[in-house]
Amino acid sequence: MATGLHIKHVRELHLFRRLFWLIIITALALSIWFGYKYFESGELPPFVSARSLSANDSVSQTAIGPNDISKHTTKPNEPKYISIPALSNMQYRSFATDLDDTNQLTLQKNINDISWYKNSSTPGIGYGAVILSGHGLGTKKDGPFVNAATLKSGDEIVIQTGSDTTIRYVVSEVTILPIQEALTTGSKLLSVPVNDTKEGLNIIAPAGTWVPKFQQFDSRVIIRAAIKN
Repeated sequence: MATGLHIKHVRELHLFRRLFWLIIITALALSIWFGYKYFESGELPPFVSARSLSANDSVSQTAIGPNDISKHTTKPNEPKYISIPALSNMQYRSFATDLDDTNQLTLQKNINDISWYKNSSTPGIGYGAVILSGHGLGTKKDGPFVNAATLKSGDEIVIQTGSDTTIRYVVSEVTILPIQEALTTGSKLLSVPVNDTKEGLNIIAPAGTWVPKFQQFDSRVIIRAAIKN
């Protein structure tokens, strides 16, 4: 009787060990699979909703205080502040910048700030297109253009220049493009005004899903507006 009980106990122990290792191996395989999918496409597992994994964690999200905003200066004809009443009551600083090594407009290091392409038109010049870019989704807080895709025809975008001149633009088009198309077709859209008889304002901002493999979002939202008469 004692021997029989001992054999049964050993068999149950072996079964428990097998079940334990099966669970461990399955969990490890799922972790590798979901990790690979996240790296390649930015797709998070259904049981994970970590915002910190959904955006670029190298972007500073330090708040910009009223004093920092009021002290901001630019050249008289350059954009100093940008505001979009339909999205928020915030006024965002604008900084002159150039293209990066991927031929995209360089974004500012702080999520709250907006880039103005220094080789594009200046506000109020009367022709061409002013080109802006800025951040969208952040790991802790969002940038000025996180809800840019919700803008509608007729919404206003306001630029205050370094000389404190206020210039208003009216949205005509809002387009979302995959990143590769944005770098081709989108570049052409950005370079010209939406109405060839008026000065234009074109904005491009990150949209879609953050893809760790490429260290960028997989889409872009493009807003095209014309100066308000």
